[in-house]
Amino acid sequence: MSKIERKIHADVTKGRELLETGSEEQMEACIETLEGKYSIYVPGIRGMHTSNANVVSLTGATWKGTLNKMLDILQGFAGFIRLDGNGHPLPFGSETNGLVHIKTENNTTTNNTNSNTNSNTNSNTNSNTNSNTNTNINLSIHNMIDDAKNKIKDEFEGTLSEEDIDNALLKLDELSTINETEEAPNKKWSKMKGIFTWLTGQGVSIFSTIAPIILEILKPPQS
Repeated sequence: MSKIERKIHADVTKGRELLETGSEEQMEACIETLEGKYSIYVPGIRGMHTSNANVVSLTGATWKGTLNKMLDILQGFAGFIRLDGNGHPLPFGSETNGLVHIKTENNTTTNNTNSNTNSNTNSNTNSNTNSNTNTNINLSIHNMIDDAKNKIKDEFEGTLSEEDIDNALLKLDELSTINETEEAPNKKWSKMKGIFTWLTGQGVSIFSTIAPIILEILKPPQS
């Protein structure tokens, strides 16, 4: 677990305690603090304090529901914050942050003679290997989508409305279509932004079921 994950989990635990014993003033302060700390990394909580403040002033609503929703989003998103090479969290939407932390390795060639001698053979071998790898990745994502559909239909029936289940299944169909394209990850991401925006407004059960699929689709193909 990364340092930012530990911080989020600690703050979510404190927030859950406030839901049980805190005053409205304490809940509002918690929402404002969490938004200030994490909205740069977790776009789904941006503006929650301001928007709910207007609702509270106009309708007399409480802060409890907003805090609970914010904690669900933070909890679901904690493991998906991308880190730089030093382990520091990257702001969402930055040039180097496509949403998911993809680790890269730099391999140093220690024998140039062997490298040159075997370059053609290695090129053909790598091409075939990478082709097979990308095919396996697509099959894996296809299986993830099928598993997610089965989970939503079998496990969430009774806890989610029929409309919510239908919407989630439609989003998974959209992801399946996007995944089948040969476009680069940034092009796929532009098509998935709307799905991700919708996803951040869902509960943690739907978020944690669908978010890993988006992350997998965003991984660059093997070259």
